[in-house]
Amino acid sequence: MMKKIVLRLVYGSLFAIPLMMVTFALARASSPAQESEPADEGQDCLLCHPAFQEAWEDGAHSKAATNPVNNQPYQEFHQFSKEANKCKLQ
Repeated sequence: MMKKIVLRLVYGSLFAIPLMMVTFALARASSPAQESEPADEGQDCLLCHPAFQEAWEDGAHSKAATNPVNNQPYQEFHQFSKEANKCKLQ
């Protein structure tokens, strides 16, 4: 019985270790260079992806920072943090 378990572990290791090494090597391999230069980070994505930009503008993500429902917990936490960090010895 013990011999079967050890044999299974050995065979499993013989298969798993090389597979792990190949996976690691592929993950570390550098990606091929892009054929075209990407747009500058300062430019809007609108130039290359107008449909994505329009969908984002109409979605909730574009309004999250200005939405009072999302902003209220942040403001409460920020106010609490200011009060909690005041010097108690004064």
